Amino acid sequence: MKIYACDLETTGLDFTTDSIICLGYYSPKSFGVLTDKTQIKQWLLDNQDSFLIWQNGKFDQKFIKKEFDLWVRNDFDTLLAASLLPEKPKSRALESLAAFYLGEPPWKEAALKQDIDTIKDYCQKDCQITYKLFEIEANILQTAGQAQFFNAYLMPLSTLLAQIEYSGISINTSKLDWLLLDNQNPTNLLKQISDLESHLYQIYYPIISEYELKKLETYKKPPCQKTIDTKIKFNFNSPDQKLWLLKNQLGFPCKDYKGKETVGKEVISEYLGDHPIIAELLSLSKLTTQYEYLSSYKTLSRQGKLHTTFNLDVTRTGRLSSKEPNLQNVDKEKSIRSIFCAEPGKKLVIGDLSQIEARLAAHFSEDPLLISTFTEGIDFYSVLACALLGLTEDPKTLKVENPDARNFGKLVGLSLLYGIGNIKLINEIKINTGKKFSYREVEQFKTSFFNRFGGLRSLRKQAYAGALQNGYVQTLFGRKVFLDTKEAEHVAVNRIIQPSASDLCAFSQFWVLQEAYNQGFKAEPLLLVHDEAIYQVEEKDAEGFAVLLKTVMEHGYKKYTDIQLKVPLGCDVVIGEDWSCKN
Repeated sequence: MKIYACDLETTGLDFTTDSIICLGYYSPKSFGVLTDKTQIKQWLLDNQDSFLIWQNGKFDQKFIKKEFDLWVRNDFDTLLAASLLPEKPKSRALESLAAFYLGEPPWKEAALKQDIDTIKDYCQKDCQITYKLFEIEANILQTAGQAQFFNAYLMPLSTLLAQIEYSGISINTSKLDWLLLDNQNPTNLLKQISDLESHLYQIYYPIISEYELKKLETYKKPPCQKTIDTKIKFNFNSPDQKLWLLKNQLGFPCKDYKGKETVGKEVISEYLGDHPIIAELLSLSKLTTQYEYLSSYKTLSRQGKLHTTFNLDVTRTGRLSSKEPNLQNVDKEKSIRSIFCAEPGKKLVIGDLSQIEARLAAHFSEDPLLISTFTEGIDFYSVLACALLGLTEDPKTLKVENPDARNFGKLVGLSLLYGIGNIKLINEIKINTGKKFSYREVEQFKTSFFNRFGGLRSLRKQAYAGALQNGYVQTLFGRKVFLDTKEAEHVAVNRIIQPSASDLCAFSQFWVLQEAYNQGFKAEPLLLVHDEAIYQVEEKDAEGFAVLLKTVMEHGYKKYTDIQLKVPLGCDVVIGEDWSCKN
């Protein structure tokens, strides 16, 4: 088999609007750069059976698909390979990898500002460096015991994500405008923000007027020598101005656990109930964040679709993140999720792995009570909430009848499992539930939790000991997450369970698509969000595909892997016209 490192130079970063300038390819015996589009396509067709190496290959795959309607191979991605290695630079950019592994000095400037010959030289150099990195990284992956995981799972996932990015997900732009600023909507975000700012300004003007006058004076001093005709209006979203107001005028310390002054949500939430302005500032911050996110959807949409970019190499745990726009943290409010919709004549089918982190905790810990909870089909977080809060309600119905209590159980259970400190947990509970518990009460939660589920205490000890001995922990699919000694005690369990959950959801989609193909369903994967997979199918196929999705996400690993879980998996599946059906 022929082996080539390849690279594209493009007119920009957006495959929907930009285009290919040239394609470079390199092997020790054959290399070149092609600028003619016909020649580029022919080279790609001639090398459909070659082993192709890329740096961030998803980017190149999408451009090639758009211009030539080809899905090219991505057999080895040097950017992704680096993310699995024990020692790596913080940045996985090609020049950073080259400097770290090859000792190469920087060679690139702003290529698009150069003439075509310079661009071609850059492209050829990129290919040559990518090939050298491949030789080094492939060897390290093998030595580190990560080659199997990389080849069998990570590289196929990269191509699947490229296809999802290329397809995009439809959004209802009319509904988006209605939420943002439509005057026909009395609760549009822009109006809510404006009304709340006006309220704050009116109520706290006696305090903030002093700040505005001081600001005016600073503008009049040299070297500005400017005369200000209009007042400087206080900005309640400005971190500096909020700190001045809360600390200097209202007496709140505004310090995090390290002693750093901040007005972050986790800090000022400690003061909820102490002064009404805290809740108002938090509400303003949430509204502003929602507005900014939704505005980015409007800016980044292309012909009614959003094409996010998934990152497989950014988070420490290996969980997916995404950018431009970030669709991993879409607000769960029904009005916002209803923006994401199916195309006419089609339905969204959404599968969500239920309590997957807790189920995997049961698997890894082998805790008998935790295992029996899941084998009997009882909701773990509801059981935990009843135990911690002393509730007499039936755990089997708590999720429906008292969802706030169930959410409390989930928050506390996962926080304790992952080793969060008492003070931070107190703040997390207050931020997310509005409930305030003392240090002693939270310590009692911890004692009760680990006494009840002793296997989880043992798991924490074993994970920590293994991390100290090996320098890493290993996940369900064999991914090694390398840890520093200092962080191991606090994050070892988290680094086992979270990436295992993320990988299980992501890799399940290989099997879903294979089974869909076998059964004649045309299913389009639109989005992966943590433990959730969103598909689009023809309306007539929705019910049948929903059954397939649930079955494969719960049982597919038994057919396609050698993994043997000690607890059953659960997958909640819903069908709807938009994402809000999940609510």
